[in-house]
Amino acid sequence: MPDINPQVLKDDKESPKSYAPKGQELLVQTLLKKRVKCLKDARKNKLYGTHRNIEEVWAEADREYTPHELSFDTGRKRFESDDELGLRSRLIKIGSDDGWQSNSASPDFYVKVNTALSILVDQNPEAVFIAGASRYEANTKLAYSNWKNSWEISGAKQQLKHFVFNQAKYGTAFGRTYPKIVEQNKRIRTEYYKDSPEKDKYVEKRLVKYNDLCREALNPWLVWVSEMARIGDSLSVEDWYYEKTYSWDSYKETFKDYPSVDFAKKTRASSDTVEPEPEKIQDTVTVGFYENQVKDIYSLWIPDQDVVLYHSPLPNDDGKLSLWFAPWTLRDDRTIYGIGLYEIIRNDSVMYDKIMNMSMDQLVLSIYKMFFYKGTDILGENGQLVIGPGKGEQVVDPKAITFLEVPGPGQEIWQGLQYLQDKKDTNSGVTPQLSAKFSGKTLGQDMQAKEAALERMKTPLD
Repeated sequence: MPDINPQVLKDDKESPKSYAPKGQELLVQTLLKKRVKCLKDARKNKLYGTHRNIEEVWAEADREYTPHELSFDTGRKRFESDDELGLRSRLIKIGSDDGWQSNSASPDFYVKVNTALSILVDQNPEAVFIAGASRYEANTKLAYSNWKNSWEISGAKQQLKHFVFNQAKYGTAFGRTYPKIVEQNKRIRTEYYKDSPEKDKYVEKRLVKYNDLCREALNPWLVWVSEMARIGDSLSVEDWYYEKTYSWDSYKETFKDYPSVDFAKKTRASSDTVEPEPEKIQDTVTVGFYENQVKDIYSLWIPDQDVVLYHSPLPNDDGKLSLWFAPWTLRDDRTIYGIGLYEIIRNDSVMYDKIMNMSMDQLVLSIYKMFFYKGTDILGENGQLVIGPGKGEQVVDPKAITFLEVPGPGQEIWQGLQYLQDKKDTNSGVTPQLSAKFSGKTLGQDMQAKEAALERMKTPLD
């Protein structure tokens, strides 16, 4: 067996050096410590017209997106009085400790996000190439072919999917454009000697896996944008900041040319989401990227250790930021955070789940009847009679076994559920026609409804 490069297996011990920035680097560190805190605090401000901040909205969208039941570790979920949800003040418990009551949550949010994703990004975006002069006409087809091929080579289609997914789920999506190069040292076998004890001979080679312009969709939880930013005005974004976590080996390889790289210490990856917190990963380093177009600053630093890895003027010679972002639908002219599908259907989804679970409970009781029989006990535990399907209760004088007749849900219940479902479809713009479910009387009606829905769906992508 050939030997592995010892440089790969060496133990990367943390440097005992203490970090003490001076001069310009100290000024940059002071700016980052102050400005990053301001950006993170600004995102926790309440949204216009509501008592919640955007992080609370995102956390709720994270919980509701994954198909689940209406229960948590602390017990069954209750629908409480809430001005935003529009519910009445009386508490209505969903589910029971006995396990027979329904506590299902409709996966409609999940379905609508993925339907929107398939409609907007299922096919590669198209473009029209027009020659600027007659002498360039012969190269038009070649340029078009290269453009189509670049979607797959650069992974741009996958990034577009992530961007639209974040738009639909959170209401706002972020991305950045930057020159990216990925290199790796590789030992390659060159010769084979039959009579030699060392049969394999290797040489070192530097492989370039990627070297091109990269458009990367960013996790909204890890992006903080200037409070002055406004939709449609890139110049209003004075500065922005985002964080990315690297494994220890990846960090050492990616930033090995930076003079302050050895001042970093291994940490554990943490989540900026409110809940639930995922399992932490050991031996990682979180690197922050900061850009300021007013002060013409670009900097990389380790936020939990206040170590500045690099600082310079903005790499873009035009003084532009690498950030780009877009909302699903506009929330307010004074904020960049838009309204996603969850906020649009949230109120109707809560009411839909409430009625659906109550109807299922009534249906079970109407089929699997509770009965009473003669006995000495008047009431159950704590003086209360608990209703349950197929359950027998002793009474003083039943004369005979008597079944509790519970009428099944009437037709108006199912009509009410359909009304709420249609309301969610209309408000969100993701109609049944988009998911190949035809409900009109004629094909023409369904096609007209589908065309109208598609017109509405193209607004976020525009």
